[in-house]
Formats: sequence, structure tokens, C-alpha cells
Amino acid sequence: MCGLIRTGWGWLGGLLQVGVMAGVGWYMYTYGAESAASMWAVLFVAVFFWLASVVFSLACVLLTGRYPGEAKLARKAIAASIEQGAGAFFTPKEG
Repeated sequence: MCGLIRTGWGWLGGLLQVGVMAGVGWYMYTYGAESAASMWAVLFVAVFFWLASVVFSLACVLLTGRYPGEAKLARKAIAASIEQGAGAFFTPKEG
């Protein structure tokens, strides 16, 4: 669950950065290059979303004992090991 939330947060941050860049670009096109300094807002948005993601990840570690996405990786590893082990037990015997 934490991994899904963090992934959604990352997508939201990326979309917001693109939106701010498009808005500032349009504003610069419409009103001139004097407003180009507003493009720094993209950097502030990126840093904010990155810091919030790090804080959220640390909160997940404190609350659950695992990093976001770690449970999903563990389930995949267990399924892969079971699948490999099952092949050894169910091979037909010769003779």
C-alpha cells in the first residue's frame, strides 16, 4: 500500500512540474520574458515532492518496518523460489 501511495505521489509531482512549466511557458509567451524567473517554481515543486517522498518512506519504515514496495518484492521472490522448487519435486522419474 505504501509503495502504491508513493508511486502515485511521484506521478502527481511529475504532472504538477509539467503543468507549472507549461503555465510559466505560456505566461512568458503571452507577457514576455520578464516572467521567466517564475520557472524556478518547477525546481521548488520538484524538491518539495522529493522531500515529501523521503519523509513518507521513512514514516512507512517506522510504522510497518518495511520500505514502500518491499513487501511486493518479497512476494515475488517467494513465488519465484516456490516455482523453482516445485519443478524439482514434480519431475517424472525414469525407469
